[in-house]
Amino acid sequence: DHAHDDHAHDDHAHDDHAHDDHAHEARRKPKAMEPQLFASLLKRVESESFDKGRQAMITLSAKNLHFSSAQVKALLEEWTFDPAKVDALRVLAPRIIDLKTSFTILDVFTFDIQRQKANSILMSVMPK
Repeated sequence: DHAHDDHAHDDHAHDDHAHDDHAHEARRKPKAMEPQLFASLLKRVESESFDKGRQAMITLSAKNLHFSSAQVKALLEEWTFDPAKVDALRVLAPRIIDLKTSFTILDVFTFDIQRQKANSILMSVMPK
């Protein structure tokens, strides 16, 4: 019976290890910004008159937040000029959690040249 307890303990240790792996997995896969928080950020970006101000705002946000492709697209739609959108995407791209659907972001670019730059940025952050 005592040996059985030891065995149970071993299993438990194994479970802990599995749990550690799971925690590690969770750390590797961050969540996108909460919808309420994102709505607040979007409102602030909308109220900013210039792309330069918008850029400063998202640069700060991107330091410790993550975004879905849809959120990045919604943010970039507020930018006035394509080159500024490319600069913004450069900051946001590494923080996108669902890169598989990031191609939808390309729709916000008016000109092919900027769309190609945007595509390169997204490709550069894709997992190898």
